[in-house]
Amino acid sequence: MINQRKLQQFKYLIWIHDSIGISQKLFKLAKSLKSSEVLFVSLTRKTQLHFINRGFNCISLNQEIIKRLKTGLRLKKNKDISLKNIFIEKLIFSSKYGGGKYPRILSFTYSSKESQLYFFYSFWSDFLNDFNGKVMILNGMCLASFTLTIASKEQKKNIIFWENGFYPDSLFIDSVGVNSYSSIAFNNFFKKKNEPTKKLKNFEALFSEKDLKVLITLQVDNDINIKCSSPFFSFVDFIIFLRNIIKNKNKFKKVKIRSHPKYKVSSFIIKFLCNFDICKSNKNIYEELDASDILLTINSTTGFESILKNKSVVIFGNSIYSHSFERYSLSYLGKNLEIALFDPLNRKSILERKKFLTSISKASLFMEDGLENWKNKINYQYKKSSKLKPFMFNKQIQLHSFPFFENQFKKYLFLNNINLVILKLKKMKINFVKFFAKFKFNFKIK
Repeated sequence: MINQRKLQQFKYLIWIHDSIGISQKLFKLAKSLKSSEVLFVSLTRKTQLHFINRGFNCISLNQEIIKRLKTGLRLKKNKDISLKNIFIEKLIFSSKYGGGKYPRILSFTYSSKESQLYFFYSFWSDFLNDFNGKVMILNGMCLASFTLTIASKEQKKNIIFWENGFYPDSLFIDSVGVNSYSSIAFNNFFKKKNEPTKKLKNFEALFSEKDLKVLITLQVDNDINIKCSSPFFSFVDFIIFLRNIIKNKNKFKKVKIRSHPKYKVSSFIIKFLCNFDICKSNKNIYEELDASDILLTINSTTGFESILKNKSVVIFGNSIYSHSFERYSLSYLGKNLEIALFDPLNRKSILERKKFLTSISKASLFMEDGLENWKNKINYQYKKSSKLKPFMFNKQIQLHSFPFFENQFKKYLFLNNINLVILKLKKMKINFVKFFAKFKFNFKIK
């Protein structure tokens, strides 16, 4: 365990989970704040060593958990951790489907997600007693980051949130949260909540053009954005929904589906569910957008990329951009589903786009910018955070309880299992090829 004296020397504690893929951005983040005063907290030992070997301070949460469990940790309860809180309901729900490779001893000792929630809160409360600096938290909607936020607020630490940026080569920071829980999303939500939504008789009524080329982008199935900010439980629900609402062949000339690069959906599954074409996910997303007239997405980053390229996009979930544009309501399976449309031919949409992109730019740390610029933007967010509460304490927000359409998924549960098997077999094949390629290389050397 990191000792008390060493912990007190740091001015910034940054929760990074396992963000090796964007480590160059995090290295610059540490340098902008003075590396010697920054302590990264990773999830795994592997990520910890990656940062330590490059000269940065880092500890592994999993290693700390194992040590604390061995020495004993008394569970604490806090009035702010109410299981009736809508954000905690979402957190417990989403954590059952992935989100953390915690030590097995934790699951053995604390089997339920509720007890794990109290464990992490107790851990962070104890840990932060010896830390007097500021806290920067990735996302905030996993067990570790959520409870870090609560414990930090209780001890009156200055908190901001971060995630990988929407713009290429950037990080996004915010005083309240990220994506659909960011201050940008909340501000737009409050502006739009009193505006009446336009009711649609059917999905086709949203478009005046014919022969539209449609691109549908799927997301990682256990992604927090799907489970917590989406009316759909999985990609299966989303595809079935689109199959049922896209009926007019005169309106939609060609429909393509693009899998997420990290969660490829088998062509067999798509063909079983619908007659849409499959678009290989190894193609550049910008090329796909250029070849399409409109994008349909739940709340993917591709929605932002479409808005950035001035391409029409229909949004079916909550996101940082969803409440910036015109809202519509569509009846489906007895539910009133709200959707948003960015239309580059609509003057109001263009004005909203300009405001939205400006707000994103102000909250973005660009790799091309200098360290002083990064530091100023970070300090500005910390200054804002002293007046604002983290997203889970915002009692004014009354969000829908998602997902709506979980029952659809249950009917097709076998398809999801088949897809997982196909993904595992493909991964085994890749590892098999790599192993024998390495073996063949070593044999030639000998």
